[in-house]
Amino acid sequence: TQSSLQHQQAADVLYKQQKREKAITAFTSLINRHELDANAHEVSYDRLYQLYVETNQPEKAIETLKTAIATKQRVKYALRWYGHLLRLLTDHLRFHETLRYSEECIALFQEFPTVQPAPCLQAKANSELYFGSPHALTWYIKLYEGLLQNMMDENGNPCPAT
Repeated sequence: TQSSLQHQQAADVLYKQQKREKAITAFTSLINRHELDANAHEVSYDRLYQLYVETNQPEKAIETLKTAIATKQRVKYALRWYGHLLRLLTDHLRFHETLRYSEECIALFQEFPTVQPAPCLQAKANSELYFGSPHALTWYIKLYEGLLQNMMDENGNPCPAT
């Protein structure tokens, strides 16, 4: 709606002006209204996650990413959100959750064989290694085979042609 678009623009202005607390309130309100198109919805979650990281609120950033993933929006956003979530969980030594979300991510992307979920494979391998699993090496091999096959770096970005 026109009102949602105006609220989105106002939230973006607050974000760009680095009025973080006001921007957090604006994006949270916008998401809770459930009136956004898919693109605005995804941008709002991205901004809200970033604001929580910038204001040193990792728990809220983690919860925002979990909620964003649960909305089942477009695949390209899901992979990025899983990557951010898995990095945050690993950074905060939450390996049980890292393992769970990496497995969820890997299962989701089995439906999309053209997408290489490198962050998810890496988190799975790291978690297996943390827990002393003999399967860790298998996951590292899957990760690097996929990266080589698709010529991507460890973050899932295309490598420049050599």
